Amino acid sequence: RLMNFFFSPENPNTTFTFNDEHSYVYSDKKVYLNYVPEGFVLTDRSDNDPVISRTFSKEDKSFDLSIYPIDTHLSLDTENGTLEEITMHGLKGVTTSSNLVNSVILYDDNFVYCFTGNIAQNEIIKITQGYQK
Repeated sequence: RLMNFFFSPENPNTTFTFNDEHSYVYSDKKVYLNYVPEGFVLTDRSDNDPVISRTFSKEDKSFDLSIYPIDTHLSLDTENGTLEEITMHGLKGVTTSSNLVNSVILYDDNFVYCFTGNIAQNEIIKITQGYQK
């Protein structure tokens, strides 16, 4: 078994994850991801209240997590793509998939959680499943 260890001195807790995946945990004061694919690193961080965003990159691949107020209007290119309604973490949402961009968008009464990237749809879903509010 592989032990993933993540230490963040600004947080009161340290996370230990025991799994067979080559991934790591990302955590800061506003975002916790229990799954980040191997080799992806944080390349941009923005906390422009009330919008929160994190970008992770590896070579020419990247994914973003953005959290917006519920009154936000989002636009995603879904040309020649698919759209499917989902429920995850008790939140309703949609998955979109096209040749260029894959996304999972969830929402509650206050926020929209948008996970988008030019990585495989199953990776976007695993990242979303590992998100904790």
